[in-house]
Order: sequence, then C-alpha cells, then structure tokens
Amino acid sequence: ARKLEGELSALKVSSDQAINDAEEAKRQVGETSAKLYEAKNQLEDLEDQVSALKSKNKNLAEEVDSLKTTGGDVANLKSEIQSLKALLNEKDIEVNELNDDLIQVEDQK
Repeated sequence: ARKLEGELSALKVSSDQAINDAEEAKRQVGETSAKLYEAKNQLEDLEDQVSALKSKNKNLAEEVDSLKTTGGDVANLKSEIQSLKALLNEKDIEVNELNDDLIQVEDQK
C-alpha cells in the first residue's frame, strides 16, 4: 500500500507539473497570438502605406509627363515670341521708313 501511495503521490506531482506546463503553454500561445495579431495589423498598415505611395508615385509620374509636354509647349511659345518680335521689328522699320517718307513729302510742300 505504501508503494502505491508513493506512486500515487509521484503521479500527483507529475500531474500537477503537467497542469502547470499546460497552463504555461496556454499563456505562451496567448502571447504569441497577440503578437501575431499586432504583426498582422502592422503588415496591413504597411500595405496601406505602400498602396498610398504607389498612388502618389503614379500621380507624380503623370505630373512629370505633363511638365514635359508643357516644357515643349513653352519652347514652342518662346520660338513664336521670337518670330513675333522679329516681325514687329520689321514693321517698326517699315513704319519708320513711312514716317521718313511722310516727312519728306511734307517738307516738299
């Protein structure tokens, strides 16, 4: 009977240790689960940030393309302005010549 009591006592100690180990494992699983949930939330936040950055990058690329086109337009406008200035200078010369002719005509009168 004493031998059985000793074995029973040893089984109780083993059982208590197994219960403690199981409770510790359960606690660790809970902590791991919480950490995984937090990591999942962080990953979702990062995915949102990546998506926002991709959208911003696309918008910036469109702006760059627009600026490239505008740059070409500006170059064309500058060229047109130079042409108009040259034409204006020619007309100024013609007006000055006409004024000179008019002055000569009036002087002859």
